[in-house]
Amino acid sequence: MYILIYSKNNETINKLKNILLGMFDEQTSLIAKSEMEAREIIKEKQISLAFIQIGDLKEFELAKRIIKKNPVVNIVFIADNEKYSHKAFEIFASGYIIKPITEK
Repeated sequence: MYILIYSKNNETINKLKNILLGMFDEQTSLIAKSEMEAREIIKEKQISLAFIQIGDLKEFELAKRIIKKNPVVNIVFIADNEKYSHKAFEIFASGYIIKPITEK
């Protein structure tokens, strides 16, 4: 199982990696800190779960690329507020986390 974590924030990346280690036995977390890195990962791997931190609307285009390659992927957006929550659910996101990120 490949899990994509897309964020430019090291704290967010580390927090998610630690939480995911306790949740899934067999998983590989792939980290992307830029859109270009994320696109390369998407080309090469079949992503099952993606955590995408929202900075602006570009992240929704990235999510659509992932969905196009794997229509059953679970996408979870991470944001500082509810500003883009309606947009996330328009593309049928599996979740929308408002920071801070916790195991709960």
